[in-house]
Amino acid sequence: MSGVPADQIRGEHAHKECAQFLTCPVGSIEVCVDNGNSHWTFTLSPGSGSLFIPAGLWASQKYSDPSAVLVVLADMQYDEADYLRSRGDYESWMASQLW
Repeated sequence: MSGVPADQIRGEHAHKECAQFLTCPVGSIEVCVDNGNSHWTFTLSPGSGSLFIPAGLWASQKYSDPSAVLVVLADMQYDEADYLRSRGDYESWMASQLW
């Protein structure tokens, strides 16, 4: 993902089964992750390492500048049915899970 205007937020969804690995080779991106109870914020930039997001976590990314690049590796092919795109759907789905 590249060419995202500064301060724009992307993502804002969760996956039921897909896990993702995020890295930022150019620029800086703030990644917010939560499980409905706890919230974590990470800043990805060159040399800062990468972030693994397991399935079942809500995530969003805020781009610091338009030159920032986010590389996302997923452990499965795109499947629209795997997405939870609204916070309400995510919370309902989480409540139905046997963690």
